[in-house]
Amino acid sequence: MVRTMKNVAVFITALALVAGMLSCENWMIAKLLERNEPSGGGNGGGGSVERVEITNGTERGGGVESALVIKTEVYPANATNRDVKWSSDDPGIADVVGTANGATVTLLGVGSTKIRVKPKNGGKEAVCTITVVSAGSVVPVKEVKLEVSTLSLQVWDHPVTLIATVLPANATDKGVEWSSSDESVVHVENGMLWALKAGPDPATITAKSTSNPTAGEGTCNVTVNAVTVDKYKYMPRGIIATGNIWSSTVSSPIPVAPVVIGRTEVRYELWSKVKQWGEWQGYVFEHGGRAGHSGTGEDKDQPVTEVSWRDVVIWCNAYSEMAGKDPVYRNNVGDILRDSTYKGSDASQSTPDDVENLIDITKIGDYDGYRLPTATEWEYAARGGVPSSDTASVWAYQWAGSNTANDVSWNNDNSGGNTHPVGQKAANSAELYDMSGNVWEWCFDIYSGRLRVYRGGCWINAAEYCSVAYRYGNTEPYWADPSLGFRLVYR
Repeated sequence: MVRTMKNVAVFITALALVAGMLSCENWMIAKLLERNEPSGGGNGGGGSVERVEITNGTERGGGVESALVIKTEVYPANATNRDVKWSSDDPGIADVVGTANGATVTLLGVGSTKIRVKPKNGGKEAVCTITVVSAGSVVPVKEVKLEVSTLSLQVWDHPVTLIATVLPANATDKGVEWSSSDESVVHVENGMLWALKAGPDPATITAKSTSNPTAGEGTCNVTVNAVTVDKYKYMPRGIIATGNIWSSTVSSPIPVAPVVIGRTEVRYELWSKVKQWGEWQGYVFEHGGRAGHSGTGEDKDQPVTEVSWRDVVIWCNAYSEMAGKDPVYRNNVGDILRDSTYKGSDASQSTPDDVENLIDITKIGDYDGYRLPTATEWEYAARGGVPSSDTASVWAYQWAGSNTANDVSWNNDNSGGNTHPVGQKAANSAELYDMSGNVWEWCFDIYSGRLRVYRGGCWINAAEYCSVAYRYGNTEPYWADPSLGFRLVYR
C-alpha cells in the first residue's frame, strides 16, 4: 500500500501545527534542512539535539538472554551537544545502554516493555516496543515484503510512505532497515520517501530484516520525474529581421537555431519549488521572488517577479539539475555556478566574481539545460516563429498575436494596476502567452556595459512598450523589480 502524507489527515494536522501551517513542500524542505540547522540552543555553536528518531524499527523482540541493537539518528545532525537519555519502562524485562548513535538492549525476562530515548535538554521522544520470549519460542523473520515493486514520483512532491510487511506475522523481531541505492535521487527514512532529483534511472528502495540477514528483502524501484508545472513549445529553425517592422531600422536577417520555449512566463509556483530545492542543494539566491506584483503568494499561477538577472541564471542551473538536465551556466573550467549574491561591498560594485563575469558564454551551447532566451530568440518566438505565405500577416502583428494590444497583453490600459495569472490573454500563432505585457522578461543579452536586455513590456506600461519590436535594457543584472519576470528556453 502506498500512502501519501496528504491523505493522512491526523498526521498532516500535527505537522501543520509544528511547522506553522507550512505547505507540504515547505515542510519537506524544513525536515531535510533540520539535519544541519540547529536552533542555536544548548552548549556549543551547533546547539543541542532537538529530536531523536529510531531508524531500524519500533517493534523489536527476541529471546531471553539475547541482545539487540537499536539504531538512531539525532536532529540536527551537527549538534555539538549530543546528550540523549535512554530508559526502559521495565528494566527487569529489557535493559538499555546507549548514546546518540543508538543503543544495546539486553533482554532479561519474558514480557513486553518500551524503550525510550529523548534529548536530555527536552525535545521529541522516540519509543520502541520490545517483546521478549523464552529462548525456544523465538519466531524468525522469513521475508520482508513491500506491496508495490515500482513507483513513479514527481521531484520534490509530497512525501510518500512505503508500507513494509514482516512475515510471518508472528515473527518475534519485526525490525526493518531501509536504504536507497541513490540518496541523491530518493531519500528514505523509515519507509518515508522524498523525491529529490529527476533522472532516467530509478533508485531502488530496500527494506530488510534487522534480525535475520538471510530473510527475503523487499524492494521497490522508484522513478523520479521532472516538475511539469510549465509547458513548452518547439520553435523550428528560422530567420528573423528584428526591430520595428514599420520603420527603416530593421536589422539584417539573423538565423535562429531551433529552440524550445516556455508557453508562459515562469509561474511563482515553479520558481518557489525549484528555489527551495536548490537551496537544499547548496544554491544561493540574492532575492526570494514574489507572486506577481502584489507578492501575496496566494495565486500560484502569477508570474514570478522581484528576481534579478543573476537570480534567474542561477535558478536555471538549479532547475536543470532538479530535472536531470545539464546546467548551462558555468565558469571557464566547467564548474556549475550556484550563487547569485553580489561579491563587492554593495550590489552596484562589479567584481570578477559576480555571476555575469564568471559565465563562459562559449560553452552555453554545449549543454541541454534551461536558460534565458537571447533577445533574438525571444522576438522570433513572440512573432510566432517561421513566417510563411499563410502566416506572414500574423507574423507581422505589432503585438504578440494581434494588432490590438488589449487582446493579447496586460498593460496600463487594462491591467487594473497589477499582474495577472499567466495564460489568460489570447496566445500568438505559436501558442505562446503573455509575450506582450504582464511582466517584462529578462533576456540573456548585454544591452550596454553590464546592463541586460528585457523584452515584452508589462502591466504598468503603455501598449507601445509591449510591442514585439520594443527592446529595453537600462537595468543592472542585480536589479529585481515587481515588473520583471522571465521565460525559459532549452535545446
